[in-house]
Amino acid sequence: MSKNSAPTAYKNSKYTNSTNRNSNHTKENDQTTSKLQPSKTKQPPCKLKPSLASNLAEAPATVHAMAIDKLYLDLALSAPELEAVVSRAASLKAEGMLSRGSSQGTFFKMAYYLKLGSGAIARLHLIPTGTAKTFNFQLVLNPNQMESSDCEDLINLMKSLFPTTALKMMRSMLVRRTDLCIELAHLVDMLLIELDGALVGSKIFVETDRGAKLQTVYVGSVTSKQHGIAYDLDASDDFKRQIGEKPSRVKLADDAELSFSSAKGRTRLESRRVFRSAPVTLAELAEIKDPFGDYRIMELKPQAFKGDLGFCNYIECVRIRGINGARKYLLANCGGKDFSTQISAWESKLARMAAVWWKPEQYAASLLETLSQSPAWKFIRPMARSKSND
Repeated sequence: MSKNSAPTAYKNSKYTNSTNRNSNHTKENDQTTSKLQPSKTKQPPCKLKPSLASNLAEAPATVHAMAIDKLYLDLALSAPELEAVVSRAASLKAEGMLSRGSSQGTFFKMAYYLKLGSGAIARLHLIPTGTAKTFNFQLVLNPNQMESSDCEDLINLMKSLFPTTALKMMRSMLVRRTDLCIELAHLVDMLLIELDGALVGSKIFVETDRGAKLQTVYVGSVTSKQHGIAYDLDASDDFKRQIGEKPSRVKLADDAELSFSSAKGRTRLESRRVFRSAPVTLAELAEIKDPFGDYRIMELKPQAFKGDLGFCNYIECVRIRGINGARKYLLANCGGKDFSTQISAWESKLARMAAVWWKPEQYAASLLETLSQSPAWKFIRPMARSKSND
């Protein structure tokens, strides 16, 4: 195997040696409102089509609809505007509309949160701590937990912070980060998730439960434009309930429209995209499609491990180092070229475990289309207005 060739598990895959098709999207300065609006004749992107009956018989499709889990909106304020907003935010806290939150990990000096009518939380960050000071106002939403009525609370917040320019400010907001999520009706411990066959990445297991089962997996490098996380959703929801936070909107077994079968355990897969150099407009967001197209999922079936201690240990090595990293590590530390044949056999065995229910092409909607289906769209929609219409 050559130094730059892909491991066996990636061969014959449309993702082999692929590049990020969406990271180099070009900016379009003259977008019209009509171009930004999703087509009403299209089927909503979150509706999934059932797999073929033959596939369902082997492994039922158990994938939840795609949704926007987190949305970071940035705004550049002048010094007088920022000073006024800081003062008004303090007044809103004194009146009980806003509560003071922790600024730890936000990269901002001040953090507030607003509890929306549905129980979801919106966060307000002011005055960045880093060297980049241009975008000094940030609003963080969780559309997947919101109800459409929450938009009125957000609009009222903007009117309170910007009494005479609220609509102008809403139109001027830009997108800094999006987290897309889907739910899988499988335990994260029985899934192996890879991002684009990445040669470099980080896989950190931050917690195991009492049964030594994995609960959280990071996919891809945190410094890349796109990376992901998969975690035990049931455990996460239980923790949220304990601390008084709103848990996930719906369980798979409770929503027949979005669930084709039920299974013990749920995994949430989140694909995070951060626009580090500069936040983007909705027009640019519309150019980013197929957000889960670079993810591959293998379903680790217990019967494949019986009596094969070597393969079992190989899987654990892959969990930590990735498929490509596992090959390099094993060749360097466990054997020479003769051992390469054994590794290739394990890679082939793993490739045959590709989850038949995982159809990333079903998530071909743009980020804008997905956002337009969310309960937050009424609040976000003014951002689609072109400057010529102001």
